[in-house]
Amino acid sequence: MRDLIVKEGFTFAFDPKACESCGSKCCAGESGEVYANDQEIANIALFLGEEEEAIRGIYFRKTYKGNLIKERETKRGFECVFLGETGCKIYPERPLQCRTFPFWEDMNDRVDLLATECSGTLL
Repeated sequence: MRDLIVKEGFTFAFDPKACESCGSKCCAGESGEVYANDQEIANIALFLGEEEEAIRGIYFRKTYKGNLIKERETKRGFECVFLGETGCKIYPERPLQCRTFPFWEDMNDRVDLLATECSGTLL
């Protein structure tokens, strides 16, 4: 039996086991905006064993909305700079925005896109 996650207000369920074999589809493809707050950046720096100011310049871009995680262009489209060959390099310290995917408010209106980005989504 699958341990599906269901959240009130959302028109889909999520099977977290699918993350083990999806190839990090949610971290690559169409360009997107993922932000980290100052505490999350501090936690990521500690996890990586790097200086906070150094990672801010390498991995983040300051915008009027906050600290945007940079992307790089690849054959799969755009992908998060923290995505490595074996998955997310900061998985235990990934920002809240990453941890709550696919349960983002705008995903109810974009279930067609969600179905292509997240193989764990059950519509």
